[in-house]
Amino acid sequence: MKAKYISYQDTHAFSKLVLDYVNDEPFLKDLYGHRPDINGFRKAINEHNFKGDRQLLSSVLTEQYANCETHDSVLTNIKRLN
Repeated sequence: MKAKYISYQDTHAFSKLVLDYVNDEPFLKDLYGHRPDINGFRKAINEHNFKGDRQLLSSVLTEQYANCETHDSVLTNIKRLN
């Protein structure tokens, strides 16, 4: 089967705002930090990596949630911070 390129615009599945974003329209650049491409994703991931004391964060969150009705998945995710 031969693949064919279809532009985002030709799919008629995206709003004008999304199309302007993926087409790198200059007037939108102040609204986002990174381009929607592999380099932009890498930069975003690197900026959002938590560099603090994860064990302390986990301990404090566990203490804060101690007196709350908390879903098991929340507690599991807090434990995963270690």
